[in-house]
Amino acid sequence: DQLDMVRERVMAAHEALREHRVLEGGRVVASSSSRYSSEGYGELHYVTSEPEFRDVCFELEKKNNMDDDGGDSGERVGFISIGATAFGERHRGRRKWVFALPERPFVDVATVTRLVVKPGARGIGAADALLRYAADLFCAVEGLPVRVATRKREVADKVFRTSTALREDDAPRRKRLTRKADAAVDNAFAIVPYREDGSGRAGGKKLASQASALDQGDEYFRTHTPNASKPRGTNHSWYFWYVGSDVLHAGRRYTYVGGDDRFAAVTDLPPAAVGE
Repeated sequence: DQLDMVRERVMAAHEALREHRVLEGGRVVASSSSRYSSEGYGELHYVTSEPEFRDVCFELEKKNNMDDDGGDSGERVGFISIGATAFGERHRGRRKWVFALPERPFVDVATVTRLVVKPGARGIGAADALLRYAADLFCAVEGLPVRVATRKREVADKVFRTSTALREDDAPRRKRLTRKADAAVDNAFAIVPYREDGSGRAGGKKLASQASALDQGDEYFRTHTPNASKPRGTNHSWYFWYVGSDVLHAGRRYTYVGGDDRFAAVTDLPPAAVGE
C-alpha cells in the first residue's frame, strides 16, 4: 500500500537521524494517532477525532536535563500528524502537477492533519519546530510538498500567517476562496440595539436582549436578538504551503513560487543527492 510505504520510509529516516532536538530542552519523538486522544490533544483542537492511523505522527518532548539516549520520561507537550494523499484540486497552471507520478497515483502531496501544542508550551516556537521537523522529512525523503489547512481564521491569523515557514496559497482560485472566507468571518457579528434602562441617569443603557450563545444557545440568540448574524457555512478554509525547505523530487529541487503552478524546479540535484 502506498500510504504504508510512505509512513515506513519517513519513520525510518526519523530513526536514522542522530539529532532529534529542535528546541532548547526539547526533542521530537515518534508517536501514533491513538495518542492524539489518549494524551488529551484532541480536547485542545477543534477536530477531536484521531488522525488516520497511517499518518506520520510526532510529539515534542521537553526535558530539563536530556540525556542523549533519554527514553520517554520527558513531558510531551506538542503533537503533529501528516498524511500523504492526492492533491485533489484540478491543476490549472501551464504544466501538470509536477509531483504526480504514474507509480504512485494516489500520493502527490503531504497534508498536516493535526498540529496541537499544550497551553503551557505555547509561545516558545513549539508548533513551528514540530512543523519544520516533520515537513522537512517529507520534502527530503518522499519528495512531497507539504500543505497546511485550517477552518479557524484565528489560527490562520495568529499561527500560520505569522510563520516564516509557511506561505499562504495564492493561486487565483484559492485567493478568491480566502477572501470569501475572510469576509464571512468579518461579517459574522450581531448588531444588538440598546435601550434606556429607565433609571433616568444619563448614559444608563442595557442590552435590549440578554440572550447569548453562552447561556441559552445559538438558536435562541439568533431568534430573539434583532439583526443577529445568520448561520453561515462552516466549510471555509485557509490553505498554506510549507516553504521551510525545498522539495527534492525526481532528481530536481523544487521551491514554492506561488500561482497556479505553486512549485517550480530551481536546479537539478547532483547525482549523489538523488534518492537520499
